[in-house]
Amino acid sequence: MVIIIIIISVIVIPIVIRYIVNLISQKIEEERKQAELLRKQEEEEKWQEDIRTGKVNFAKAEICYDLGTVYLKEGKFDEAIKQFNFAIESNSRHKDAYCNMGIVYKEKGDIDKAIENYLKVLSLDLYDIAVNFNLGLAYMEKKQSEYAQPCFLRATASTDNHINAIAHLNLGLIEVNQQDGSLSAIDHWVKVLKYEPNNSNAIKFIDETMQKYGITRERVMRIFNDYNVRIS
Repeated sequence: MVIIIIIISVIVIPIVIRYIVNLISQKIEEERKQAELLRKQEEEEKWQEDIRTGKVNFAKAEICYDLGTVYLKEGKFDEAIKQFNFAIESNSRHKDAYCNMGIVYKEKGDIDKAIENYLKVLSLDLYDIAVNFNLGLAYMEKKQSEYAQPCFLRATASTDNHINAIAHLNLGLIEVNQQDGSLSAIDHWVKVLKYEPNNSNAIKFIDETMQKYGITRERVMRIFNDYNVRIS
């Protein structure tokens, strides 16, 4: 009898608890998805209503956006912000205005406001490569690598070699500090060298990680060969 009680306590009860926890987690996730779907439907209905009632003014939005971009290039950041806000007031889905607003705030040193505007863009287009890249850099500046990682992963879809190189460089820096992440980090840094063969940081990070974790040259060379990367 005692043995049966012990078996129930040690084996059965934890299984039942995990099962209940999983059911609760699934229910919470389903409710979250339903709430998000409802929110998007309400936003779409409001958007269509704003278009019908003339609250959305695409022409004015473009004029203000273009003027804000000129101010941004001239370094007149406060004037740029004002024009981008006008553009957003006329078209709340003007993602380029949000993007440039993020750039302005980054230049002003307000990383939090930059992130806020970049997130606005991703709420409209999750896979915007440039914004994912900039947002990843902003999160790294705030030492929030857990948020930066998915941004850099999406940025690697870019056809721009430099964006790919910097994204993989940062992904390596993130993963090298994770459990058993040393080889994964080296994998990213080898990809950096695929896009920028003379990237000294990638070479340095690979050497340092090999020494720190006792990774053999043969193992690393297999990664180089996998990506057909050669270094001089």
